[in-house]
Amino acid sequence: MTTWIMQVPVIRSAHLSMRTTKALVEGLYDAALIAPYPQGMFIWLGFADPITGLPRDLKLLIKWARQHKIKWVRLDADAEISIDLPTYPWS
Repeated sequence: MTTWIMQVPVIRSAHLSMRTTKALVEGLYDAALIAPYPQGMFIWLGFADPITGLPRDLKLLIKWARQHKIKWVRLDADAEISIDLPTYPWS
């Protein structure tokens, strides 16, 4: 049996607003599957098609992931900021 190795981009949590992040954790959007941890979350973005009815920040993250042909993203408070995505204040 071969071992499957997965590579996941890690970007700053601030690429989603606090409001959208809270809604994802509360299960309000079926567009993504999440695995939260204290400093962020792993998020699977393969559900949302079409991406209507979602907040703008989540739509932009999904579009970014599709452009890079990825389904999993790790959002982390200490990660680098992607120049391709806007950031949102968390204070």
